[in-house]
Parts: sequence; structure tokens; C-alpha cells
Amino acid sequence: MSLNKIILFLAVALFTGGRVEGMQKSEWHAQSSGVLARFNSVFFIDEKRGWVAGSNGALMVTDDGGAHWRKLQLPQKLAGSNLRDLMIFQSGGLVLLGELGLYNRIPGTVWSERIFILLDQDGAGKWMEGKPSRPVPASTPVEELAKKSVFNQTPDSVLVRMSFANDSIGWACGEGGTIQATMDGGRTWQFQDSRVRKLLLDINAVDERSIWIAGSGGTILHSKDGGLNWNEQRSGVTASLRSIRFIDSKRGWAAGADGAIIATTDGGLRWVTLKSDQSQSFNDIFFINPEEGWVAGDRGLLLHTIDGGRTWEDQSPGTRSNLTRLFFLNPKCGWVVGTNGSIFKFGE
Repeated sequence: MSLNKIILFLAVALFTGGRVEGMQKSEWHAQSSGVLARFNSVFFIDEKRGWVAGSNGALMVTDDGGAHWRKLQLPQKLAGSNLRDLMIFQSGGLVLLGELGLYNRIPGTVWSERIFILLDQDGAGKWMEGKPSRPVPASTPVEELAKKSVFNQTPDSVLVRMSFANDSIGWACGEGGTIQATMDGGRTWQFQDSRVRKLLLDINAVDERSIWIAGSGGTILHSKDGGLNWNEQRSGVTASLRSIRFIDSKRGWAAGADGAIIATTDGGLRWVTLKSDQSQSFNDIFFINPEEGWVAGDRGLLLHTIDGGRTWEDQSPGTRSNLTRLFFLNPKCGWVVGTNGSIFKFGE
């Protein structure tokens, strides 16, 4: 290498903080989904079989680790809906959380019904509708109100995310502080009182009793009793927290707007801000173990840590699409999905 090239290389490295674009080989490999949807969720049960879900009724499945994806058919009346989240059970059953648009209404439903839940009990494509709780109508007589739960009465608040502790018990959260819980694998749902009216963006059930929620304005909620009582914690940030992940009862992380990442090692008694050196927003955070984790964000941003989040390395896969959701089976096998039908796999 000539002296001029060496000088140029060092100058670029100094200007970029020691990292030269394109010099670091990413282990992320693009996969072809065949659609242009915004994917909101990804879930794998092993290295071969996985699902992604997103806008325009896009529900995709793979049997070969993502080398090939095929679209699963929803009921015709839901074909154009926005699929917010999905869960795959050990038994092979599937739960879908979706949002109805203004122009793809289900015939016979009223305008205020904005959410739906679908279940496929054995993965055979035989869909049944779950029953989320609906707000009590404003015209309900006073004597009837006394018989109903009146928590979170907004016009069918959109549910954004869900998380299950096992094949039966799970929770979903969303607009206006809405939390709903199921005890029968998603068939029926009941409101829980969050005590807040903020947008709740992500939920993580550690077990049947301990559940964490992140939301707008730095909101963090925790329940120690299966959602009977929710307590708000001081996160120390005001940015919207779009993702939260705990690996046990004590250690957890949350990430969100404007490069915000926070962590706790004492079950949320104290949250500390981690330095990401980023101003772009993060959409998801995923920790595989106490030391190794990933955050995915807008404009293809993907960061990796092997020291619990104290330092982060750029492992962006080379896309300008927003990256929305991560899933890892182990440190050497994972996926990230995003806008424009983006799917990337980590590892061979």
C-alpha cells in the first residue's frame, strides 16, 4: 500500500471513530421474503421452522431456516390487516394479534372494533377467533356498568404487543395504558388496570407472575402478581421505550427513541443509562444471556454487545430499511426483520 493510501486510510478511520464502513464483515445475510410488507414480529421454534408477520396481512412461514418463505392464508376478511405480533406455542399452536384498518372492515362489525386475535391450535391453518375484551359502550346503563370492568375505557384501543409465560397464560398491551390478559391460550381476554394512560409499546413475561412493560415517555411498568397490580418505575429517561427484555427476575434492558438504552441488575429498583453513541431510534432489544445482546433500529442500524451493554459494536447488515424485531435461538443463530419485506439471518 502506498504512503498516500495509508494516510488516507488513517484519516478516514480517525474521522469515523476508528471504524471504516465496509471494512467489517457482518455475519448477517439477507433473505428473500417475496413481499414488501413491514414486518412487526418474528418467531422461530428451531433452526429450520419460523414465522414472520406484518402489514397487509403478511404471515410468512419457513421450513428451511429462511432460505425459502411462503405466505400463509388468513381468513379473507382479514387479508389486508396489520399483523402486530405473533406467538408460537410448544404444542405448535399459533396466536396472531392484529389491527383492522379504516377501509378493511369486517362485515357486520362496528367502526370502534379495531383489534382482532386469531388462533390456529395445531398449525394446520384452521383459524378461530379469540375474544379480546371490548370497551364498555358509553350508552351502557349505570346498573350494567356496575357489573362490568371499566378499566381503560377507550374506543377499542389498539393492542401493540403480547407475551406469554406458557401455552396458556399471556398478556397484551397497547394504546391508552391498555393491558389485557388471557388464561386460556388467547381464546378469551380480560382487562387489567395499568393505572396509566400512556402508549404501551412492548411487554415481556418472565414467568406467570412477573411481567414487564415499556412505553412512551420513558414508561416502565412491572407486576409481581400476574397483572393484578401494576407499578410504575423510574426509568431515568423521557424517550419512548419501544422494547424491553428480561433474562431473569433481576437483569433486564429497555431501548427506544433517540438511541436510548437502559439496564437494571436489581429488578428495576434502579435503572442506569447505557451509552450507545447513537441518535437514531431503536425498535427492539434482545439479550441472549447476561453479556451478549443486540439492538435493532431505524435505517438498518444493528448493534451488538458482549459485555452486558457497556460497549456496543456496529453490526449493521447494509440496508436502509428500518429494523423492527429480533429473535435469537442461541448466540450463533438469529434473525432480524423490518420494513420493505426485510429479513436477515445471523450465522450460517
